[in-house]
Amino acid sequence: MTDQPTPAPADLRQRIAEALMRWAEGNNAPQYAAIRRPETVTKNAYARADAVLAELKRELDALAEYENTINWHTTCTSCARVLDSAHRETERAEQAEAAIARVRDLRDDLRGITGARYIADALDTILVGPISDPAAGPTVAECADNDRRWPLEKHGE
Repeated sequence: MTDQPTPAPADLRQRIAEALMRWAEGNNAPQYAAIRRPETVTKNAYARADAVLAELKRELDALAEYENTINWHTTCTSCARVLDSAHRETERAEQAEAAIARVRDLRDDLRGITGARYIADALDTILVGPISDPAAGPTVAECADNDRRWPLEKHGE
């Protein structure tokens, strides 16, 4: 379920073009009915089918949005959009969690390999973050950040 309207199916374009070509063939004289369709007739029919679909785009989008609200069992299109957004975010979060789980599994597998211990340690740093030593004191970046937050003032003024 998405809040994006679904595009017109490709077969709809083809069906419209075929109908236009049959109409053109039906309006020809009987002696030309056996002649194979020239390429220009096919191109013209598909160009007209594209024009028809362009005119129907708004109606097709509205129909897709209405079908989407029905799929969510609501009559409120705004509510359906919110549900779509929440659904997409849930899927994105699940995919991210699955990717992190795969990296953790790889890290655990690398722990058992003697030469790959350093790679596993690097993956630990990525997953958990660097472990800081409290006895080492603040880093240069932390000091600079503190200086920006606490403006220097002269005492006694």
